[in-house]
Amino acid sequence: RGAAEQPYETALLGRDVMELALFMLEKGNKNAASDASVGCLMAYAALRGSLHNVRINLPSLKDQAYKANMQRKTAELEALGENLLTKHRRLCAELI
Repeated sequence: RGAAEQPYETALLGRDVMELALFMLEKGNKNAASDASVGCLMAYAALRGSLHNVRINLPSLKDQAYKANMQRKTAELEALGENLLTKHRRLCAELI
């Protein structure tokens, strides 16, 4: 399970950083918008890469209920990451 849990936790941190970067894009110093943008993109890469690691490790697990739950959670987190990325693109179009 650790082979799936650890990268999933990393993906959650990527989500958290994306949310912070988007907050900075919306509320922070407009002169630092490009820095917040890059931070958001890097966090998105961490989120997606970590979810790839989860998915590649799931087939080796024997607990089918755990696998199904983790597949659902990764799909939800991936969709949230995509939504945050869309928000990022919209904000960048307005600010940069």
